[in-house]
Amino acid sequence: MKQPITITLLLLCSFLNYAQIRITGDDMPSVNDTLRLSETFLDSTSAAIYQQSGANVEWNFEHLRPIRQSVKKYERAINTPYGFFFLGFNRYGVLQLDSLGVGQFQFREVYQYFKSDSREFRVEGIGLKFQGVPLPAYYSDEDEIYQFPLEFEDRDSSTFAFGINLPALGSYESVGYRINEVDAWGSIKTPFGEFDCIRVVSDIVSTDSIGVAEFKIGIQNVRRSYKWLAKGVRVPILEIEGNFVAERFIPTRVRYRDNYRDINDVVENLAPSVAFEADNLTPNVGDTVRLISNSSDLTLHEWTINPSTFSYVENTTANSRNPIVIFEEAGDYDLSLMVTNTFGSADTTELAYITASPISSTRRISNRLEFEVFPNPATDELLLYLDDISIQKATINIYNQLGQLVQQAAGVNQLNVSELVEGIYFIEVTLGTWKNIRSFIINR
Repeated sequence: MKQPITITLLLLCSFLNYAQIRITGDDMPSVNDTLRLSETFLDSTSAAIYQQSGANVEWNFEHLRPIRQSVKKYERAINTPYGFFFLGFNRYGVLQLDSLGVGQFQFREVYQYFKSDSREFRVEGIGLKFQGVPLPAYYSDEDEIYQFPLEFEDRDSSTFAFGINLPALGSYESVGYRINEVDAWGSIKTPFGEFDCIRVVSDIVSTDSIGVAEFKIGIQNVRRSYKWLAKGVRVPILEIEGNFVAERFIPTRVRYRDNYRDINDVVENLAPSVAFEADNLTPNVGDTVRLISNSSDLTLHEWTINPSTFSYVENTTANSRNPIVIFEEAGDYDLSLMVTNTFGSADTTELAYITASPISSTRRISNRLEFEVFPNPATDELLLYLDDISIQKATINIYNQLGQLVQQAAGVNQLNVSELVEGIYFIEVTLGTWKNIRSFIINR
């Protein structure tokens, strides 16, 4: 009986050893590699997935759709516009930006130069054209992006220093450190495919200084990147990077390895869809109704309700995703919703979608529980007409036009409203399961 158990354990260990991959210098880009990347935004689904860490994690990003694509060509350094400044074996440059900056601080043909060997993958410098003059910007302390081999639970740190002098303008320097941690392993799915991977989290802390004449201004930056690395893919299967603002990580870029996509078709698919429902289509006057958006994520909402005899409550507004409203008069209400995102807008309207009914007789304690307020408009006092027995048990709330509670009372039929500013208000009377609402005006 021992032999089958032993074989099972061996097979299991073999599987684990295969899944927990090791990244080396052979998995980095090589000269003449041409690699296509897609860029997108961090949707709510991805935001819930990417932070998962630990052993044997399954990250599924198959839903990603690109908003733009780029092709990175890794050229031998000598074949780039700044090759004379970056000579040497196994050095290559990548065009990162066609232009950078504005006005007199504009740079052209911005290349970044890398070197990879069995020990590390690092940045050696940057080449750029300033006012038509090619300039090298060297790292006096090179930035080691990865130190090999990379395996689960590895952790390393390194420093870097970079500087460039701009003719007649001043200087720019960046000094800092990088901390890498392989905090997870598992499998990742993207539109490019499914891969065994490790995940590297990099924190980069730098002080960036701009010097003009004798003055120097320094700004501290804290950045983070999450990179999923797989064997032989050369660049991260997926990379999410961003900045720390008030100790909170704010993602600013999502990139992933990909094939060619027709971006125009993809962008059309990213335009928002719009749909809604309500948790009660036949409320009584004074009931609260929640409107529920079933529209796309990451959209701005704008609700329109007609007629306007309603109010938003519980700190919701016309721009809330799922607002809560009270209908003040009986009748049919039309509902419209418009949603907007970066790629377009969409709207829909439902006529007579909600029908508000008067308070039904089955919910009345007596025939005299319908109430009125007087005078309307009011100045300093407001009288509530409700039978004496009922008023002793009633709770009274007054709301402003924003749905904010501004005054409360119980068991009284005369209210002092002298501290309320001029405007429209709503008075709500609750008695057991019965509730009703009326509007009134303060006018002085």
